[in-house]
Amino acid sequence: MHLNRIMMGLVVALLFVIVGLQSAILLDQRKDEDETTATPHPLIGSWIMQTEDGELPALISFAPTGTVYQVDGDGTTALGAWTGTGPNTATSTVLSRYEDQANAPRGWKTVRADIAVDDTNTAFTSTYTIQLAALGNGASSGQLGPGRAEGRRITPEPVGTPVAPLRVRETPPGATPTSFLIDAALPISGAAITSP
Repeated sequence: MHLNRIMMGLVVALLFVIVGLQSAILLDQRKDEDETTATPHPLIGSWIMQTEDGELPALISFAPTGTVYQVDGDGTTALGAWTGTGPNTATSTVLSRYEDQANAPRGWKTVRADIAVDDTNTAFTSTYTIQLAALGNGASSGQLGPGRAEGRRITPEPVGTPVAPLRVRETPPGATPTSFLIDAALPISGAAITSP
């Protein structure tokens, strides 16, 4: 009789565990369904960004995971994080190394930005600050700014009608090809490239 009560208690406990696990699985599946049907934030994607100081444009990409990838016009790379603060607004923090004129590392440059995507989801405006922190002693400039930037979404475009051929430089006889070099006959030589 005592053994039957123990067995009955184990069976009831096992049933509670099974029902609990099934409920957790169903809730997790519903959460996944809700996340996949949610409208993605309009900032997600890749952009050409221009700051008001006239530096070369940067390429910046906002991933759905909250990661920011940036390549400045001078080739400096930066990584960071972003989060949505509203249906078309976000905030981001991006870090890159900064160097002296001899390219020796001096410290970290932190850019903090508030971003607003326009109603067409093809452009954004941003207000940002920059903070420099030195290596070693940790001396900081504090947040400098504000600065302003604008972004234009990079969208897929079909291949157009070529205006000139690409010429591949041939490897000299007897040499081993180590890379491909392509010369483009650019009819816009010396002209500024403008966006549409």
